[in-house]
Amino acid sequence: MNVIIIKMFKIVIFLLFYVNCYGNKVQTANHIIKDLKAGEYSYIVQDLNSGEVIKSHNENVLFPTASTVKILTAQYALEKLGVDFKFKTKLCQKGQGLYIVGSGDPSFVIENLYLLAHKLKIRGGLSEFKNLFYDDSIFESYSIKTGRKKLSSTRAYNAHVGGLNLNYNSIPVHLFNINKKIKSDNISNANVSKVTFSSSENIGLRYDGDIIQAYGNFPRSKSEHIEYIKAKNPSLNFAETFRKILEINLPTTKGNISKSCKEIVSVESRPIGEIIKLMNKFSNNLIAEALIKKIDSLDSSQGKMSTGVEKFKKYLFKNGFSSENLSLVSPSGLNPNNKTTAKAMNAFLLNKSKKRVDSFTLFASMPIAGVDGTLKKIKRSNFIGKTGYINGVASITGVYKGSKDLVVTLFINSNKKSYSSLNSIRAGFIKKLKSITN
Repeated sequence: MNVIIIKMFKIVIFLLFYVNCYGNKVQTANHIIKDLKAGEYSYIVQDLNSGEVIKSHNENVLFPTASTVKILTAQYALEKLGVDFKFKTKLCQKGQGLYIVGSGDPSFVIENLYLLAHKLKIRGGLSEFKNLFYDDSIFESYSIKTGRKKLSSTRAYNAHVGGLNLNYNSIPVHLFNINKKIKSDNISNANVSKVTFSSSENIGLRYDGDIIQAYGNFPRSKSEHIEYIKAKNPSLNFAETFRKILEINLPTTKGNISKSCKEIVSVESRPIGEIIKLMNKFSNNLIAEALIKKIDSLDSSQGKMSTGVEKFKKYLFKNGFSSENLSLVSPSGLNPNNKTTAKAMNAFLLNKSKKRVDSFTLFASMPIAGVDGTLKKIKRSNFIGKTGYINGVASITGVYKGSKDLVVTLFINSNKKSYSSLNSIRAGFIKKLKSITN
């Protein structure tokens, strides 16, 4: 009897050892992320053509989206505005007043401003204007909250969106080493009194009232440096920069004029498809918010974020999402309260890829792994997708082209991991997609 008991005991020990050592390996092998706890991530991998679920984990659990929500924003804009839609910024005249009338164009850069000024100069008659006005009434005040978690940061990525936008409402501050003295450009007129020469490079920017204050270390070995800070008043910055380019000394103030005002000259933006590419390739928050406000302005007197987001939610509810699998407060994703499920995100991509021609533009707007945008620094592969990161949240959604085409979504929510660690996990996820297709 004792011999039988001893043998049974050995068998139990062996089974426990096997399950612990090998059973866990089998379980782990069924997943493609090993560096996180089971509750810290969610993913789904599906066949792009059939929709068959190949691998998944927590795919029905709500996770913060970060900037992957811009995929939804992009498709919404393509459908509501049309792939050939263009913003139009124009100059109008009323008496002796010159009005800059904004359309909310989020892609307007200083080259466009020089073009607008050039057209006005060719027309002639600048002396007839006694006042310069800027009309940004197409959108609500830029100071109204946008659903972002932080609005106080002066970093360029956190710039406000307005009815008139220039250089993504970031001000480029150029610093130069001229005869061993540090000088600033004439456009930003930054105060450089607190910048000192050093062997290292560490330049910061902040506002002192309305004056941009540069501070830190300028390397002796360099001849120039450029840093960016968000504009405090985007529309005023637009108008003041325009006035400097025109080289005219006119009082510059805010003023509204009829939307049907008599146009003198104008500049159109690139088509919306190219603007969306800029948004998704480089995860531009300002563009995402401007698109939502623009769509809202189509059937209202002024584009607003709050009503724009509500319209956006209704669109998503008609396209596969529900109140159970979607929480939406920001079209840019710059808020951790934006949440959805990996399954719902994948379903949206699958549906749009099969039913709409403009989805070609959507997929073409995504960064290519190892080639450009936010995926440029990872290993090159046949993957296109939108990434996201905010406060311990990392995400990615897109398409892998292989022997079997895949549509994938990954959400990670782990405050214990650094940005570099989360980025490595995300890159490893993309790398393993190749083996899944074999």
